Parts: sequence; C-alpha cells; structure tokens
Amino acid sequence: ALALEGQDGTRVRVTDLDVQVDGVRLLRDREGIVVEGVWTALGTVGHWGHMHQRVNRYTARLTVEPVEGAWKLTGLEVLEERRM
Repeated sequence: ALALEGQDGTRVRVTDLDVQVDGVRLLRDREGIVVEGVWTALGTVGHWGHMHQRVNRYTARLTVEPVEGAWKLTGLEVLEERRM
C-alpha cells in the first residue's frame, strides 16, 4: 500500500490499485516506450479529525527508458484526473 502525508496534516493511504493499459508504442528517436492507460486508486483520506474513502481515476501517458542498465519511468503526463 502507498501512504502519504501532506503538509496540512492530510493523510492518504492507497489500499487498492487497478491498472488498464490501453496502448504501447516505441519512442521514435531513442530506445524506450510510451504507455497510455488508466489507473484507478481506492484508498482512505484523513483530515480535520475524520477519515473517508475516496476513489480517483487517472488517464496518463508514461515514458519508460533504459537508464544506466535498468528500465526507468522517465516521464509522466496526467491527461485526466477524476474523483469518482
């Protein structure tokens, strides 16, 4: 699970993640790939003395390239963010 704490005391914990890959293409000018897809994160948000569940859906384009002998995420472009 992923946990995160904001400067204002907000605490977020991701408990479930669903990823859908819609397409993969090679980079034109160098080694690597671009992946387009959607991920949905379910978790809890705590702030102002209470906690509640939240579901967010993201549509994004990720770039993955070899860096020093290992494949690394080198780019992330969030195309849409939606609270469900």
